Amino acid sequence: MVNLAPKAIARRALHLAWKTSVWIERQRSPKADGDPYTRKINAIHRLFKIPNDYTSRGLVLHRECSSLVLLPKALQNRSLLIDRETLKAYSAMYERAREDNVAMSLKWAYRSVDDQSQLILDRLRWGSSITQILTSVAAPGYSEHHTGRAVDIMAPSDSTADFEKTEVFLWLQENAKSFGFTMSYPRENPHNIIYEPWHWLYES
Repeated sequence: MVNLAPKAIARRALHLAWKTSVWIERQRSPKADGDPYTRKINAIHRLFKIPNDYTSRGLVLHRECSSLVLLPKALQNRSLLIDRETLKAYSAMYERAREDNVAMSLKWAYRSVDDQSQLILDRLRWGSSITQILTSVAAPGYSEHHTGRAVDIMAPSDSTADFEKTEVFLWLQENAKSFGFTMSYPRENPHNIIYEPWHWLYES
């Protein structure tokens, strides 16, 4: 018998749950919910009891990126996947920041639907309600990280709580736009997502 870590067991259980949900829905109506990706997202939403009016927040359904590359070790000493064009833009921004004596790194880039689901599952286990979770974690299918074009940027202190006070954030405010990056969730954004000064999306 193969011994699995608790997280691996939870991931398998989650995968089986949404697969079962999709199968049940297809038995009721073989054409329900559109394409397989949409059926998967809808099944996960039902599993987590995500409110039916979630899309009224103005968030967009994102497909998972199909042009992923591994972030070079010269930029990051950990394995992260990122969209190919976004890597070019981030590399240029990283080098310019380094020339200005500003050290930045990435905490997240690409994140799959299953990874997003795992984040929610972990928080549910910690006792948070789905309403609380959805203020800081986008519902599976609606995270910009699925595109591989969203990056969560860190300062050397690696503290998101104080990120807006770091020289990295100050530098990004002045320079990120010229490299095609915009902050997705400023204060009082219409998506009911908390202020995330570390989350930037490549749009050019």
